[in-house]
Amino acid sequence: MDLLTPDEAAALLTERGVTARDGGPVKPDTLRYWLERGRFPHARKLPGPGRGLWLIPRDDVDAITPPAP
Repeated sequence: MDLLTPDEAAALLTERGVTARDGGPVKPDTLRYWLERGRFPHARKLPGPGRGLWLIPRDDVDAITPPAP
């Protein structure tokens, strides 16, 4: 299973033309917001310094339905 960090997932979504609510690129902080709200059902948060480390399955990123603007 291919796992992505929030930075990698945000970059991939931006490459695919997915935008944040404001119409701009998906930023890692936006992606973390989506993670905290369960938009990536199989993502896991690992303990670590600061906010910890999220790992997101690529399948979850491929299946995302972005929020409406």
